[in-house]
Amino acid sequence: QVHDVGTENGVHYFSMEYIDGPTCLHVLRNQGKLSPGQSLEIIRQTAKALDYAHEHKLIHRDIKPDNIMLANGDTVKLADLGISKTFDEIEQDDSKKIVGTPHYIAPEAAKGNKIDHRVDIYSLGATFYHILSGKTPYQGNAPTDILKQLLKDDPTPIQELEPDTPDSVAELLERMMHKDPNERYGSAMDLMKDIEKVQGSGDVETNKPGDGETIILRRLVAGNKGDEQGGLETAYTTNHTSGDVTQNSHTTLAGGNRFNPVHLILVLVIVAALGVIGYTVASKKSGDDKNNSNSTVENPVDDPIDDPIEPIVEDPQTSNEEDIENARAQERAMIKQLDDLDKQLRAAKDSTTLTAISKEINDINADAGLSRTAKIKLAGLRQQLDNRIQDFKEQAASTAYNKLNTDVRALAERHEYKTALNRINALQRQHGKVIGTRLDSLRRDIESQEVLFRSRLTRQVKDAERLGDQDKLREIRNKLPPAFVDSDIAKQINASLRKLDKKDAASRQAVIVEAEKYLADWELTKAINYYTETNHVLSSSKTAANQYKALNDHIIKLRELIALIDKGLKPRETYRGSIKHLQNPYVNGADETHLHVLMDNGGSVKVAWSELDRETINNVITLAGQKPDDFKAALDAQKSAADKHSGE
Repeated sequence: QVHDVGTENGVHYFSMEYIDGPTCLHVLRNQGKLSPGQSLEIIRQTAKALDYAHEHKLIHRDIKPDNIMLANGDTVKLADLGISKTFDEIEQDDSKKIVGTPHYIAPEAAKGNKIDHRVDIYSLGATFYHILSGKTPYQGNAPTDILKQLLKDDPTPIQELEPDTPDSVAELLERMMHKDPNERYGSAMDLMKDIEKVQGSGDVETNKPGDGETIILRRLVAGNKGDEQGGLETAYTTNHTSGDVTQNSHTTLAGGNRFNPVHLILVLVIVAALGVIGYTVASKKSGDDKNNSNSTVENPVDDPIDDPIEPIVEDPQTSNEEDIENARAQERAMIKQLDDLDKQLRAAKDSTTLTAISKEINDINADAGLSRTAKIKLAGLRQQLDNRIQDFKEQAASTAYNKLNTDVRALAERHEYKTALNRINALQRQHGKVIGTRLDSLRRDIESQEVLFRSRLTRQVKDAERLGDQDKLREIRNKLPPAFVDSDIAKQINASLRKLDKKDAASRQAVIVEAEKYLADWELTKAINYYTETNHVLSSSKTAANQYKALNDHIIKLRELIALIDKGLKPRETYRGSIKHLQNPYVNGADETHLHVLMDNGGSVKVAWSELDRETINNVITLAGQKPDDFKAALDAQKSAADKHSGE
């Protein structure tokens, strides 16, 4: 920063700011490449300086590591405006000569085209590339070699050189260095805002070089007005916290005389001379530093082009006018073809048309001598094709999802959850990249419905098991959806039914056994009452219920027989034969458990039916006027029960 210009005792002088710090190039040579976070902060501060310069209609034209200085506190200062020009000067310049440093110059400047402030954006991007990787984007031994590479090739992607570079940083760098100015950042302010977004995203470390802020070392512009004493225009710096411009100092010429423009011209000559001397010394020192350093950072040719050279022609294959015209005609035809394909692509409404356009675009060989303009158009067209294909994929996927959603929910209503999930998985394999999130959500919904349905069924089964309610279990089993007929729940129900059936069978058998014991002991009334109390236990088994009823019918028949015997026997009816130890006793009546017998001495005894054999019972039946065969089945049942439970 120039603080003052003046004369003292006839001697012209100027005073400049002393910057106690290295340039970025010195840091690269002595310490090696910088981290993404450090590099990003240096570029952000430099972009802020450029924003100030561009706001004041000034294009630097020589942004490079050697012109970016790190002062105390790591405040970034942008220096050397020796070849800068105003916007108006650029507009009026028709020389088409190349000015700048080959490694960092923008492609449009290398071709001698009209330039604007966006050349500084490119150069700052090339500088960013250099301090990130330790390598310049292009290498060569001569300026023309480097410039030809610039126009012909793309630089090695930064992430191939530095794999740890975050995607957000690589994308920002790629946009800064786009060969087409229209694809770069439109302003340094836009660039600075994107850098701040990356810094705030957490993709890179946020440690900044220092608490200072960018200061641009402005050139002295002829015609600036001083103060009332005729002094120079006040120097400015940018404020770190607010971004506002603040005055640093105000210096007047000695003696209070109005500043003479001749003084300024003289000062500029002196500045230029000192710059050459300083550059020579710095170059020697840099060379010494390189020779004494183990750093692997390249030391490219990065000096400004002192003598302007002719612009690099993109396709200087022939000087023949006819061949040139043919090449131009082919170029125009290619551009027209690409424009037509662009229109067709925008109008495409179905996948068939898109497939045909895709084939035509993919058949164009980008390496078959296409001009840079055609290559850019082709690249853009392929990107647009990819976008349209993606749009069609998303549309097809969305349509498929809508149908699947309807079908799957209908399947879930029928509790066909497995089929529903299989349908979802099938579409996941086909369109998962496009609608994976929506499919995951639908899958979770169906899985939740299945879990809820299974939980409800399981609770019903457990309640029925706890109550021993076989009818409820059978009802649940009969109402199971077809998809659950062979499910684990159905198996659980069947197992529970088998367990309950076994338990019920044991209960039923116990009831029958108890009834048979009553019958065996001729306790007929007790047996009948027991049947009345317990016949419901056997209702769950038709076979057991029929068996129990048949047994009860025999018991009733026997009680009927006893009543007939008691009624049919005459008083002092003589039984011919022996009953137990009595010979030809009188039988006088009967009850359910005993036959009444009269003794010779006039006494009586009761002989239990269970103590009489079958022949004696038949004789008593006949004596009472009944037919033994009418009661054979009942008597057989009684004998079977007696034989079965004898001794119990």
